[in-house]
Amino acid sequence: MGKPLIDLTGQRFGRLTVLARAGFNGKTLWRCACECGKETTAVGTNLRKGMSRSCGCLKTDLQRQRMTKHGSGVKGAETLLYRIWKNMRQRCMNAKNPRYADYGGRGITICDRWNDFAAFAQDMGQAQEGLTIDRIDVNGPYAPENCRWVDYKAQMRNKLNNVWVDVQGHRMVREDARKLLGINNKRMNQIVAAQAITA
Repeated sequence: MGKPLIDLTGQRFGRLTVLARAGFNGKTLWRCACECGKETTAVGTNLRKGMSRSCGCLKTDLQRQRMTKHGSGVKGAETLLYRIWKNMRQRCMNAKNPRYADYGGRGITICDRWNDFAAFAQDMGQAQEGLTIDRIDVNGPYAPENCRWVDYKAQMRNKLNNVWVDVQGHRMVREDARKLLGINNKRMNQIVAAQAITA
């Protein structure tokens, strides 16, 4: 004589609440309602041992949390956003980084909140290919109020070594001015030099 059936109806296991017996395939099966709204069938012993705790949504949620916290993507590869965050920290905090002199070496800091990748991800949202993080004030910190996503062309206009000129009543980057005026580099250099003398 086999072991008496343990009635699991109404019991809760993780996210699953047992609704009714669902049959037998060598082991007793139970129909369960998951808190996410789906129904699933689970083996009774798996429920009691904690091996079945959801319809599968728990694994998905835990994976999503891990991706947000640690910046890992499919098959453990780093996400684009995580690489941007990591490189930002290297530029500002690692004196051995080749770009440190232009960032941490000249006082560019990262706000305390962004020491946590999850907070950075929450503030900046997902990164897109072709966009880069840009500080609105090139001398200011990496912080929510001073950062945005821009394309590389826009970021080039926000570099410390840009040459700015006044053309037709507007201040603009040298290359934009040259294109607006439709002149060659030699003529543009003459205009830049003349403005530098009168400045």
